[in-house]
Order: sequence, then structure tokens, then C-alpha cells
Amino acid sequence: MSKAWLARKRKRQSESSGAPWPVTKPAGRQTREPAGYAALAERTPGPVWLQYYTGVALITESGTYTVEIPDVRLRLVSVPFPEGTRPGFPLDSISVTEDGRYYCALSDEDRTEYNAPFERAFTEFILSHLGLV
Repeated sequence: MSKAWLARKRKRQSESSGAPWPVTKPAGRQTREPAGYAALAERTPGPVWLQYYTGVALITESGTYTVEIPDVRLRLVSVPFPEGTRPGFPLDSISVTEDGRYYCALSDEDRTEYNAPFERAFTEFILSHLGLV
């Protein structure tokens, strides 16, 4: 299977379905454009919730420990935040918190508060496996 054939196939799939397939940029980098996700939110009856998870691995002299920690839970919307998004986080512009605020519009303080349950779980995991709790 050639790279050109695969690129054409992805482009056809993306154009025909509106699905969030990887899109190859001119520099050869791949990204996921938020437009496909916004279309998904628009054509899906009811809210579309995103639940992010972060995988953590801790390697110590006594062993390797892993965990998946639930991260932020956001609702996908079809209307992007009018002022854009944070660089490197394209889905933030179409992600809304449970209380209706765009995730990319949260202040650093609000984002820290919103992420606090993840931070607590992460800290507890690390400290417990290092024997510090």
C-alpha cells in the first residue's frame, strides 16, 4: 500500500463522512481537525461527552506500577469558541465544561480547580507507591 494511496483514502473518508480522520498537513505532520468533531456534535441527538484518561507508569526498584486516571470530562459542541483556542489543543475550542464554559476560555486558576480531582488522584498514586502515604 503506497503512501499516496493511503493519503487519498483518508482524504476521501474525511470528506465523505465528516469524521475526524487524521489530516496530513503540507509539512507532513498529522493533526485532528476540530471540524469533524463539531459536525459529530451537531448531528448527534443529545449531548456528546468526552471523558479523557491519563495513563501513568511509575517504575521503582520494587516494581512497575500503572494506572489510568480519569481526567477532565467535557461536552463536545458544534459552535467553536469565537476567540479561538490554546495552541496545541484544537479540541478545546469546541469543548465545554459541565457548567457551560468553554474549556479554552478558563483562566489558569479555573483550569487548575477543574483539574483538581485528577491532580489529587495522580499525587495519591505516586505517593502511595513510593511509600510516602
